[in-house]
Amino acid sequence: MTTSSTAALHSWRVLTSSLKAKVSLQMTLCGGQCFHWHRTPRGTFVGAIGDGVFELREAQCTAKLKKQELRRTASQPPVSTEAKQRHQANAPASTSEAVMGKSDCFSCCWIEYRRLWPLAHPVRLSGKGRTSPLPSSLRPTGASSAPTVGESDEEMLSRYLSLDVDLDKLWQEWTDSPETRRHPLVEYLVGNRLERQFLGSGHDQRVCEHDEAQANLYIPIRHVRQDLHSCLFSFLCSQNNNVTRITGMIYALSRAYGDHLCDVQLATGEVRAPRTSAADWRSKATQRKFQSAAAAIRRDTIAYPSLKPHSSSTNAPEWLSVYSFPSLEQLAAATEDTLRSLGFGYRSKYMVEAVSFIQTQLPPPELQDKKAVEGKMHSPPHLIRQHGACYRNGFYSAVLSHHSHHHQHQRDMLLLLPGVGRKVADCVALFALNRTHIVPVDTHMAQVAVEYLAAPRAVTAVGRKRSRRGCPLPEEEAHSPDNLLLEWRKQAEALKVKKGASPASVKAIGEHGSSAASPPRASRKTPLPPLYERHHNAIQDAFWKLFGNYAGWAHSILFYYRMRK
Repeated sequence: MTTSSTAALHSWRVLTSSLKAKVSLQMTLCGGQCFHWHRTPRGTFVGAIGDGVFELREAQCTAKLKKQELRRTASQPPVSTEAKQRHQANAPASTSEAVMGKSDCFSCCWIEYRRLWPLAHPVRLSGKGRTSPLPSSLRPTGASSAPTVGESDEEMLSRYLSLDVDLDKLWQEWTDSPETRRHPLVEYLVGNRLERQFLGSGHDQRVCEHDEAQANLYIPIRHVRQDLHSCLFSFLCSQNNNVTRITGMIYALSRAYGDHLCDVQLATGEVRAPRTSAADWRSKATQRKFQSAAAAIRRDTIAYPSLKPHSSSTNAPEWLSVYSFPSLEQLAAATEDTLRSLGFGYRSKYMVEAVSFIQTQLPPPELQDKKAVEGKMHSPPHLIRQHGACYRNGFYSAVLSHHSHHHQHQRDMLLLLPGVGRKVADCVALFALNRTHIVPVDTHMAQVAVEYLAAPRAVTAVGRKRSRRGCPLPEEEAHSPDNLLLEWRKQAEALKVKKGASPASVKAIGEHGSSAASPPRASRKTPLPPLYERHHNAIQDAFWKLFGNYAGWAHSILFYYRMRK
């Protein structure tokens, strides 16, 4: 019989740097850049970072809570005194917890956090205490992420959420600079900001002192700094997929091959210690072979998290088992058949082959850094904390050693891996290798580029020159970004016609790009032209010229607005 114990939780703490550096937890943790965080019915977020399990939540100050309550009261019909008393008796004890995830009217004032597991990492109240490593006998051997030795929990979370980046300043540079503010794409972003302002908190935006940094009212999406290993294999699962399904696949992979860290009661935040009995560890091999038989280790522990909005129904799952992301050694035990049984489909072959390649191969000598090969290069401490165990692998170490070189070196090494194409390599570079200027390109971004970055007048001139026989265009003019993008749009229009789209739909694409309104069924079934290396380069260069060294961050905010529409 499985033994477990309930652990005494750490209290909630304010993530000090979040008082000025705002962040949307929903869009940052569950918006498509990482896939191992889960939202609870209480509006908090539970996830594993390495071998640690944390819970984060957005909190609001008293002034904002009062104004929110006044607005809620004004919009509701009168309630009897008896009903008010019943409501107060059932309300959560913490005022900040009472509004978690229940209203988007007001931005949060700060982020609060607590460590759920392990609890053997004390952090002194001064904030200057250092995290102590677990004894070797207790430390999980399979954890893939960076160890946090030398960092407090607050320092680690601030680094992980990139709270050191001044997002307010970036937004001002993007939208207020004379060089960019009249650009159609920037006007699109500002238009979404004004819409958010109008639909948000009305005319008076400054509700409390914490709104100073929120004056621009953009959605504060930050990039989490992931380790190379977990980020790479997460995006290997992302091809032809969506965020909900990828999250489920990563959970299945971690449950099958990672270490069980703890169980979390979703409704209350109660935590149970990991399974430690011999029977549990012996059953691990059986779990991997027969996944369907391991739907739940305990009757009240769920095997897969609910990835849809939680309801108040009585049959909703109560417990979430949290696992570490499998290490390279743990993934080596996976077979193609087993991964297919977990729902990875054709990606199973890529996963198995990528693990084998990383374990046995090195990039060719021309892609490796000579100082790293000779052991004369010392990586910066912040990268060691971020990537940790990755430095013990030859392939990963070779990729990371190029942190100060041109990004093409790292991209070329990632493209050696089975199943890794240009977009996956660029996602890994952006979210794990700190290449903040890179914009991963897919058909959504191609449509945005065609609509806002291509200049139709440039193509008109080229078209006239082409009509003159015997006068070939210069190479740089024939392959200019504008011509590449507009040629891609012509191909998209041709595919629409071939698939039987209505003339009105084709005309709308020609006038407004592929974002124009069209029948949903046709838009889902009609294929789009392939994107080649030249298209990726043209779109990335255009974004970089417009948004600079944080073009990848601008892309994330733009992607949110685009998907919301």
